[in-house]
Amino acid sequence: MSIVDQQTPFLRIVLLLLLACALSGGSYAQGYINGLVKDSGGELLLAANVNVPGTSLGAITDLDGSYRMSLPAGEYELQASYLGYSPQMISVTVVDGQQQVVDFALPPNVVMGQEILVTAQALGQRAAINRQLNADGIVNVVSEEQIQELPDANAAEAIGRLPGVSLKRAGGEAQKVVLRGLNDKFSLITLNGVPVPASDASSRGVDLSMFSQSSLAGIEVTKAVTPDMDADAIAGSVNLITKKATVEPEFRIDVGGGYNKLENSLKQYRVDARYGRRVLDKKIGVQIAVNNERLIRSRESFSQGWSIFPDSNYQISGLSVNYVNEIRTRLGGSLLLDFDTKDGGTIRFNNFFNQTGRDRVSFSRDYPVAGDVSYDIDDEERVLSTINNSVSGENFWGSTEITWGLSHALTKGELPYSYSMDFTEGGAPGTGMEDIPSDLLQGSGEALIPFAYNNFREAYLFQARSDRSENQDRDLIAHLNLKKPFIVNDRITGSVKVGGKVRQKNRKLERGSNWAPYYVSRPKSFVRLDDGSIVPKDLSNTSFNDLSLVGGNNISLINFLGEGESSRDVFDRYRLSPMIDRDRTREWYELTRNGINEQGNLLEYSDDLREATGNYDVDERISSAYVMTTVDFGEKIRVLGGVRFENENNDYRGIYAPELGGFLTFDPAQLSDTASSYSASYILPNLHVRLKPTEWFDLRLAATKTLARPDFSMRLPRLVVDRVARTIDRGNPEVQTTVAWNYDVIASFYRSKYGLFTVGGFYKQLDNVFYTRNNFRILTEESSLAAGLPQGLGSYLGFGLDEPVNTDGTKVYGIEVDLQANMSFLPGLLSNIIFRANYSRIQSQTQFPRVRIEEDDSEFPPKQTVVEFNEEGKLEGQPANFGNVALGYDQGGFSGRLSVFFQDDYLTTITSLGLRDQLQKGYANWDLSLRQDIKKITLLVNVRNLSNFSEGQFYQFRNLDTGSLKYDLQVDFRVRYTL
Repeated sequence: MSIVDQQTPFLRIVLLLLLACALSGGSYAQGYINGLVKDSGGELLLAANVNVPGTSLGAITDLDGSYRMSLPAGEYELQASYLGYSPQMISVTVVDGQQQVVDFALPPNVVMGQEILVTAQALGQRAAINRQLNADGIVNVVSEEQIQELPDANAAEAIGRLPGVSLKRAGGEAQKVVLRGLNDKFSLITLNGVPVPASDASSRGVDLSMFSQSSLAGIEVTKAVTPDMDADAIAGSVNLITKKATVEPEFRIDVGGGYNKLENSLKQYRVDARYGRRVLDKKIGVQIAVNNERLIRSRESFSQGWSIFPDSNYQISGLSVNYVNEIRTRLGGSLLLDFDTKDGGTIRFNNFFNQTGRDRVSFSRDYPVAGDVSYDIDDEERVLSTINNSVSGENFWGSTEITWGLSHALTKGELPYSYSMDFTEGGAPGTGMEDIPSDLLQGSGEALIPFAYNNFREAYLFQARSDRSENQDRDLIAHLNLKKPFIVNDRITGSVKVGGKVRQKNRKLERGSNWAPYYVSRPKSFVRLDDGSIVPKDLSNTSFNDLSLVGGNNISLINFLGEGESSRDVFDRYRLSPMIDRDRTREWYELTRNGINEQGNLLEYSDDLREATGNYDVDERISSAYVMTTVDFGEKIRVLGGVRFENENNDYRGIYAPELGGFLTFDPAQLSDTASSYSASYILPNLHVRLKPTEWFDLRLAATKTLARPDFSMRLPRLVVDRVARTIDRGNPEVQTTVAWNYDVIASFYRSKYGLFTVGGFYKQLDNVFYTRNNFRILTEESSLAAGLPQGLGSYLGFGLDEPVNTDGTKVYGIEVDLQANMSFLPGLLSNIIFRANYSRIQSQTQFPRVRIEEDDSEFPPKQTVVEFNEEGKLEGQPANFGNVALGYDQGGFSGRLSVFFQDDYLTTITSLGLRDQLQKGYANWDLSLRQDIKKITLLVNVRNLSNFSEGQFYQFRNLDTGSLKYDLQVDFRVRYTL
């Protein structure tokens, strides 16, 4: 069925409104004014206000500093204003049907007869404030000036400085943003309004560290969306923005490097270049940007396991120590073309490419209280790339504004190489661990380290594995919007806007694994060549020419330790020894990956179908339409209201494997394909009100209805029962889309002399919140039947069930406070201080399904009953308190900023019994940015993690520490040349 066939009567009505709006485009007799707003130095001012004072007639300049407005014929005093500049008034005469150009040049404010010098950070701050104050909705902004003056490591780091935003980190840098305490899957990430496909293998999260900031003209975070925006933004929407090429040619190149303290290394580099100009009588703009960088993203970590008993006693079960050596490379580029059309509009061709490569090797070992000691190495190369292509237009037919676009976006994650080896030590005298004294079992895992025998010669190769995967997310999108202004009188004006969008998404994941279970099977003595012939395996002239064996036929760990034993003290406390040699593991894989017996019927590495059970293919077809109106009542009241309709019609294909385990994991007959579909429609009303009783105060209120679609893997019709691991993993084709009512209020107080202070609150009522219920224990036959598990294949008693579920009655509410202040009113050098601070306090209530065991002692043996119940608690991934404080200073060509981001503990894992609910520890992360301009040369230094914080986790039960990881201090430095 085509997308057009799936439209509802509501969509057809809106399409008729589109046509009616278009046909009326030339019927209203009026004149048009357009132009640019600049400062006295010629710099374009975006989000400047151009209006007829005392009326509701006006417009806001766009990212290119241009504005366009229609006015009835007559004479007017037109005023342009911008925070930090003196307003300018120009007399104009509007003639029916004619268009004229009126440009403004605003001088800086004057205090006591002297112009106020706008310094670098103050310029960026004022640009952000102007865009925030003049936005239709509730918006926070990172301006282009803020991005470029003291650049952060990536786009996510820059967004993290805004109120209501916390961060998810990976590799020592921000990777994802969490808006208002809701997981990143509840946010929408767009590039010039076009959704960016998800980068995660199964969820809807987007890795923002992929995007270079060199080509961005700003970032907007919308907290309360309007009807013309995609509705899958319960938490909010993040829009990465580009602009037209400037009139004057522009060239900038950054070259730099960095220092990583954890590795004590300077082997990093970064190159960014950007060029733009207008050609052919300034009608066509061309912008080209490229970036390439190599970054060290190594880390150390440890984890502690705990045994928790029914009587609430506990003891440590083991310590694991890990070190990851990781190099990230990024390569990206953009080609942006824009063409000025005769109607005063613009057609844009935007093309972006970004690729991140991760070359990482992980070394780990453990110190268990009981059982064998493990030594592991995991070596992989991963590539994540995204491509965005779009053609879009902003055109005019009379007074009707027509915006349209076609876009293609593709995100692909690939794992072309992944090889891991696991070694085991134990089972014989003098191997594994000594007996642990009982008085140490309730203490730290560090106490276990001295009791390890570290008998590496007796450790043997247990298994090896080669993994591969590819996930792909492709969007094809078309949209059309028409906006028609109307004028009732000079006090009541507004616009009607209607539009529609169709989006087709294909999402797929393909995984595979080859497994060599050396603990039950010796290495094969032959290999199969590319031509199919089978020849003896030749280990001569290799590192394994004299292969050491233990226990008769097992391969000793010492074969893989290189010339000298390598070791490391993780956190300067936990001994990681030995570290398996990466080169030797790669050499072993090349020698053995085609291993086979002489008869050709037994492979050294066989397909492990457990990885393939996660494969899926999803087609989402989403169509939407909306109608909205904006009405201004003078200069003091603005009302924006409308309704959006969205329909989703999706197909899902997954894997059905109800009987998997042991050597059946090699039997393709245990897997079969299965399919399902899901469709639903949503009507989403929307209302915004802005009250501006004075020049220095405005109040905004919003009531919006939005949604969030489940992760791609959640609706799969899949079932995987692993009878060796005693686990059940299944999808839920009936899991529903989360729908939320959102209520926002925000008050803004602003003075050009002091800055902007905002305080606001929000309340969200979410229905059908989706999440994965982990390790739900099947303890009775009744609970097995109630769970709907297939019968006749054996008992499920004692199995742990993971499945997606919905829960109702979820509430999220909080307050946000933000201060953006400049100290230009202070005397002397103190006037150059720039200050920003924001704080968010967020709470939530939701229902978690739990179980408890009730025991009846009135009979023997005692009868146990599993009781299911709901328990109220907070949402996952939501710190209650977080914020930023930044203190900046500008003097001449120097700029500096010291800042801290802080957040407290938050829940990361929910379990059915509650004893193993896990939380992430709070932290404070300090960084320092410095800049010095020397004519056309700029020196930039960015120091991250000054406080050397570590990211830790703990069980909610008795606050048992489950481990930490750290990245240590990092320094980036670069030289910029601007022409």
